[in-house]
Amino acid sequence: MERGDFSAKYRTTKLVRCEVADSIEVARDPEPQIKSWHPSKKAWRIERENPYWEDISWKVG
Repeated sequence: MERGDFSAKYRTTKLVRCEVADSIEVARDPEPQIKSWHPSKKAWRIERENPYWEDISWKVG
């Protein structure tokens, strides 16, 4: 998937959670596991740090 394809496909409008990793490989390690989670578990993970699902894109510049 090219950069921007995900947001175009799913019509995302906010960044509600992000993580910093040392490399793309490290960042992708947990991806298959997270993708297999139930949506409520994914929401729980977001809400631990961002309970109101506010746009945090300004924080990552």
